[in-house]
Amino acid sequence: MTTLGPLVAADETFHHQITDTFATVAQSDRSWTEKVCAMAAPRDGSVQLAFGMGKYPNRGVLDAYAGVSRGVEQWTVRSSRRLFPDVERLATGPIRST
Repeated sequence: MTTLGPLVAADETFHHQITDTFATVAQSDRSWTEKVCAMAAPRDGSVQLAFGMGKYPNRGVLDAYAGVSRGVEQWTVRSSRRLFPDVERLATGPIRST
């Protein structure tokens, strides 16, 4: 009987598990990605919200999108950045100082 280990914080983030550094993935395909996508809408379908993020280690890219649609109207925002050297940062666009 195989048992799984306990869930830890990394299980809920963009972290894969292979016998190499986190800067490397086991798949060499350039289209390999870790993605998260979500959508929300009321039951009447009057408006829809979609958003997501993809981390492409083999391309060195992190991208994100958000969109809202209402009837025949749609608004979409897309953003991306180079993944390296800041692999840990799950944000796209310029870094803003406070």
